[in-house]
Amino acid sequence: MKYLSIYAPPYPFFLYSGDALYRSGDSHSHRSHIGVFDMLFVEYGCLYIAEDNDFYTVKKNEVLLLSPLHTHRSFKRCTEETYFHWIHFYTTAQTEISSAPHSRTSPKTAEPHFDYSMENLEIYNIPIHQRINDEAADKIFGNLRSLETYSINRYQEGSMKKKSNSFQENRLKQQEIFLNILSSIVIHESSGSGSRIAHTIMQLLLSDYAQKLTLKDMAEAANCHPVHAIRCFQDEYGTTPNKALIATRLNEAEKLLKSTTLTCEEISKTVGFSSPYYFNKVFKKHFQITPLQYRKSGIKNNI
Repeated sequence: MKYLSIYAPPYPFFLYSGDALYRSGDSHSHRSHIGVFDMLFVEYGCLYIAEDNDFYTVKKNEVLLLSPLHTHRSFKRCTEETYFHWIHFYTTAQTEISSAPHSRTSPKTAEPHFDYSMENLEIYNIPIHQRINDEAADKIFGNLRSLETYSINRYQEGSMKKKSNSFQENRLKQQEIFLNILSSIVIHESSGSGSRIAHTIMQLLLSDYAQKLTLKDMAEAANCHPVHAIRCFQDEYGTTPNKALIATRLNEAEKLLKSTTLTCEEISKTVGFSSPYYFNKVFKKHFQITPLQYRKSGIKNNI
């Protein structure tokens, strides 16, 4: 899992925001080196976005952060109606993309290029791809609507269309709202925070559940010992990381059984189970019926 670390101040600043509704068959534009950070917030549906050689399936209540210097595009057209919001922002602070959140004790490739006391330096770690819970999502989407003072009018040669007269006089208010959104999605810097460790592991599970994940992988992502990772996760969520991983895979498998015609073997592979036999065994233990029985039951209930 990748993170963007922002060494602040100076703090990121808001530029523009907007929303878009894609129909089935629509796809995101191909863009290169746009010069600003681009954050996508999916309210419903699903986007399929590639950034260079990284591929992301961005679903409901998920956020994807795209780099100013890379190329991003759709690698697959939308298969359902998809509504999402976007924010363009920038920062003149030092930034770094890495596989683990940073703290003030983390090694850095370079000192910040601004003259500021390291003792007062703050580090904002933002997962490149993350899922937010329903309660936080409701607040974020409300804030995003407040930000959407201007929107891109795609039918007037891409010009900026003004939605209200508040843009100039409320510029500072927009920055305040933007920082509130940012605060909701960052992992706050605290090298010894059990909550941070648990949150980091949970985001890894939610974004990379289809990959082969071990406890060692989770601990490395959170930059801590595996035993400490289990303890922090259990304190925060009341379960172990491995149980949470299985629950996430089962949740995704349940959705695929309801919404696709993929075979049980294909679903097993798609959500990350090591074999169809193990998938069948775990699914039956959790739902009291096999995946095939679950699908047939669902079809009957819809008739």
